[in-house]
Amino acid sequence: MYQGLPPYSFREKVSGIGQHGEGFNDAMYRLCGAAMKGTYVQAPGEPVEPGILEIGGHRLHLMALEGHTDADLVVLDETTGVLFAGDLLFNQRAATTPHARIPVWRASLRTLSDLEFKVLVPGHGPVVEDASAIDQTDAYLAWLEAHLLDAAESGHAMAEVLRRPQTPASSMPRVIGHSAIAVRCRSSLRRAGVSTLNPFEC
Repeated sequence: MYQGLPPYSFREKVSGIGQHGEGFNDAMYRLCGAAMKGTYVQAPGEPVEPGILEIGGHRLHLMALEGHTDADLVVLDETTGVLFAGDLLFNQRAATTPHARIPVWRASLRTLSDLEFKVLVPGHGPVVEDASAIDQTDAYLAWLEAHLLDAAESGHAMAEVLRRPQTPASSMPRVIGHSAIAVRCRSSLRRAGVSTLNPFEC
């Protein structure tokens, strides 16, 4: 965020940050310690609506999608062809899913795939000039949904799910396997004196 410039988002997002922002911030403080010093939650103060917005010679198409949260803002700069996909896309990263609805999220990814763009800016991970980040995020979500449904049908508890062997899709880099993330998360929380197996607190 640039100093002195207010963040913009949909009203639903403002409400969500107000409800959950401090909880996430507190969990990150416990997880990361001193690295979080000076970090605070600032909800967007300027609401926007889907549509066309012209700023500084740029024609911006604001789109309301959902799936990662209930209000995911996507911005296509039609002047330059740059698509800002926000947290609908995690490129070379494990997607965070505390409020996710995976089928809806994957439908939003199909919407992104239909857009014409030259540069794609994900919410996390490197910028790309093709649809590889869309394909990778979709593959990860498909694998995650199948993995969790299988665990639920097998009657596994959350702690058991976190310990199960992972076999991510071949299209995903191994660095985003959930087990490794869960192990690092749990060990970091234990060092901070927090006993939990809930990955949503990480």
